[in-house]
Amino acid sequence: MEQDSTVLLKDFMTEFANSTGVSPESSYSKRYLWTDAFAVCNFLELYNRTNEKIYLNLALTLIYQVHHVLGQYSPKNEKMG
Repeated sequence: MEQDSTVLLKDFMTEFANSTGVSPESSYSKRYLWTDAFAVCNFLELYNRTNEKIYLNLALTLIYQVHHVLGQYSPKNEKMG
């Protein structure tokens, strides 16, 4: 049963990576913190289950993208005084 869930998770996360600009890496990618946090957990679990480095690399790539896109200074966030 676990093998079936791993295959399903692999398919789902591969589609996620392809459709959100994680793999292949895209200069245009929309990032959403909660969705991406869940995806990082899934990629790490896939790495844990399969020991395939691709899933570790996808997790690290996604972390970098989230930091690069969402971790940037925005003047919109300044309080108006």
